[in-house]
This record gives sequence, structure tokens and C-alpha cells, in this order.
Amino acid sequence: MNYQEQVDDAVARLLGTFTVDDVNDALGVAFTAGFRTSGFSVNPTSPPGMYIEAVRNGFYNRATELVPGRYRECAVVALLASQGADANLGYHLFIAAMVGISVNDVYDILLLTGIYAGVSRLTAALRVARATFDEVINAANQGDKTPGEVFARIKKAVDG
Repeated sequence: MNYQEQVDDAVARLLGTFTVDDVNDALGVAFTAGFRTSGFSVNPTSPPGMYIEAVRNGFYNRATELVPGRYRECAVVALLASQGADANLGYHLFIAAMVGISVNDVYDILLLTGIYAGVSRLTAALRVARATFDEVINAANQGDKTPGEVFARIKKAVDG
């Protein structure tokens, strides 16, 4: 099995365990914890609270999305790669795979981004992509049951 097929197989197995909506919920939990740790109020009417609800119910919800997930993740991956946002790039590479963007398409996006952002951003993004996809494969092979477990694997692999 080639690398693309390994990642596709791992994503299919993970999607058999949890859904993209579960990924949305895990992101909402992570944002809530991050905002609270930073001292922000996260009630439903506060700006952080409204952002969290948008993540849970708008940005990543297939029923109410403004931009389809595949398009959105292509843009987000390119933006994060151009910024050198290692762990966040890894998380969005995982989300990209979950919404059906192929490994080959991810590498094409990273190469295009590298043309404009520079070789140092490109090499960093390629390192993050390989570490992320390796962890997606490991997560499926180890039977991870939640998106949070996969996010934790990615963070450890990317940030060390």
C-alpha cells in the first residue's frame, strides 16, 4: 500500500469511530480551555463564547457551512503553512484529510504555498505534513477513539 492509500485507509477507519462533528466538538472544547486559561469569559454572549459556538455550529458544520469544508481547509492549510503555524497546521491537515482532501492534494497546496512563502516555510510545512499523516496512521492502528486523542498525537509529533 502506498502512503496515500495508508492515510486514506486510516482516515476511513477513524471516520468509522468518530465523525467530523466530533472533531468540531473537540475543537470547541480545546478553544474553551484555551480561552479560559488565558482569562477570557466563555459564556455564550462573550466574543470567545460566540467564536466557540461558530466553530461548533458554523465553520465546521456540514449543514450550515458557508464555504464547503474542502475549500475552506485548502485555504486554511495554505495560510497556516505560510505563517509557519506548525501545530495548528497539523490540526488542519488532519481536518483536511477528514473532509476528503487527499495527501497528494495537500502536498500540492504546500508546494504552491512554498513558491510564494519561501523554501523555509515549505520545508517546515512538509515536515509537519509527514508527521501529521504518520500520526493519523498511528491513531487508526492504535485504535484511537476520539479526535482529541488524534490532536494530542499530532501536537506531540509536531511540537516534540
